[in-house]
Amino acid sequence: MRLHTLLGRTPIHSNAAIGTTSGLFVPGGSVLIEGDLPPVPGEWLLSGEPEPGIWAIEAGEAGMTLFSGLFILPTQASVELQLKYQLPAEVINVGCDGRIVYRLQLIK
Repeated sequence: MRLHTLLGRTPIHSNAAIGTTSGLFVPGGSVLIEGDLPPVPGEWLLSGEPEPGIWAIEAGEAGMTLFSGLFILPTQASVELQLKYQLPAEVINVGCDGRIVYRLQLIK
């Protein structure tokens, strides 16, 4: 089983705390193995209900899978979210030299 690990660092450029939904599109059929998402206390949200810090997994555009979740970035802070997910076999190729190749497409 081959795993691809993504490590993302998101800096904040604001003077106020920001609630944001983070999303990552991965190849369709990818499976989330583990991921940190800090819980959000209920007193920080208008609903008063806490968010448990769980990634949602849903079908995305163009056959992609979307991992998304809500978190709060404190004032003048940065956060590092780490996800580990398994890629589907059809997106991994073996080169003529035997190296395993995965081509990541970044879309802005």
